[in-house]
Formats: sequence, C-alpha cells, structure tokens
Amino acid sequence: MMKLPIKISAVAQKGGGGKSTTITQLATCYSLFEQKVLVINTDQHQDSVGDVLSKRNDPNITCITISNKNLRNELKKGSLLSNYDIILIDGEGNMNEFSRVALEVSDFFILPMKPSQFDLNSYARYMGSVIEPVLASKDLKGAVLINEDHKKVSTRETIEAVKVFGIPVFDITIPHSEYISKASGKGVSVAEFRTNDPIVDVYFNFIQELNRSCEIKIQNFKVSEFRKRALIQKSKIEREKHAGGQSNQKKNHNRSSRSQTCEL
Repeated sequence: MMKLPIKISAVAQKGGGGKSTTITQLATCYSLFEQKVLVINTDQHQDSVGDVLSKRNDPNITCITISNKNLRNELKKGSLLSNYDIILIDGEGNMNEFSRVALEVSDFFILPMKPSQFDLNSYARYMGSVIEPVLASKDLKGAVLINEDHKKVSTRETIEAVKVFGIPVFDITIPHSEYISKASGKGVSVAEFRTNDPIVDVYFNFIQELNRSCEIKIQNFKVSEFRKRALIQKSKIEREKHAGGQSNQKKNHNRSSRSQTCEL
C-alpha cells in the first residue's frame, strides 16, 4: 500500500499533451472531497497551473515551484510531506539531466498524450531516455492517458502502439472538450464549470481509475456527490465574485465622491 501523501506526477517530453490541464483538474477535483493537495511546478520559467489555481482562493490547494534539481531534497522535508494527502507534480516538458527526478520521487506517473505520430515519436524518445532508466532502478507504477475520444480510429491505433512499450494505458480516454480547457484556464474543475455535461462523468471515471491504481480511498466518492459538491463550490465562487464586484463598486464610488468634493 502506498504511503501518504501519495505523490503523482504528470510528465511528458513536450508540451501540448494535456499535462498541466490534468494536474489542474486533479487538484480541483480532489479539493472538492476535502483532500489537502500540494501542487508542485518544476518549470521555473513558467507556472501556468499555479497562476490559475492561485485565483481560486482554495484552502485545500497549495501551489509552489521547486526545480527538478532541488525536488528530491525538498521532498525529504517533513513539513512538506506531513501536511498533505496528495502531492501533484507538474513535470517540466524536456529531457535534460534532471528530467528523471519527478519520476524518481513519485509513487505514480501519468503520461498524457494525444493520438498523433508526433506524440508517438516524442513518447518513444521519452520512454527510452527518461522512463525506462527509472523503471530499471525503481518499482514505479504509471499509465498513459490518451486525450481523445476512444471511438476514433487514431485513438485505438495509438493505444495499440503505446502498449508495445509495456506501459499500461488508462481504460478511460478523455475526449476533446472545450469545457475542460476553459475550466482549467479558470482554475476550476470541469464539474464546477459544467456540472451536468457528460464530460463530468468521463473525468470522474478517470479519477476513479487513478484512485484504484494509487490505492487512494476517499469516503463517499460517487459521481452524484461529485456533482453536488461542485455545485456548492460553484455557488461559493459566484458569491465571492459578486461580493468582490460590489466592493470594487463601493471603492470606485468613494473615489468619485472624494474627487467631486475636491472639485467643489
């Protein structure tokens, strides 16, 4: 059984496969079930996940940046490990000398990819240079996440091609949905963004499969509860946004009043 906190990394050799989107959705979805989540960005040049999640004002989610070079030593600190249930690592999209560290410190890795020849070529290079050397020295679990509808021929062909490398593929594939990208851009889960859309069931099923793989047990983890909690959080966000808007209007009104007084 994996020890808490469970450390899950999303890794890839290049951008565009859905790595940051996956981390954002996992963080926000786990937060709905009161899981304390630490999101670690390993790319010091950008932090797209932290940028959007910081707008959420969520006490269950903490975002920090740690370079791959320092990641191993930082995760040895008890303060980081003791305060969280799940640690999500957004791996840097390259193959430099420290690319393996995110995998080496993880309990489970997710390799998101799209069904294209470019992604397959990239996947093959990443497997040979980064993943396989780590697997040779560590008992590490992981799986490929295909970001496309499973009914498409290209998706099925990609799944068969990936299996040649011996890495499992998630049974759930994530079809293209503008709601996922828009939700991630706003720092909210897809269930908060479009509670009744079928994509919510797809993403919930993906997380269920991930939970089984990582032995994550969450009480009352049901899709009906997922939607219910998302609605509550969505209402909370809208109330805070409305309150913030009223506060800004009041400030603007006060500034206008002071300006008129000075003119008099």
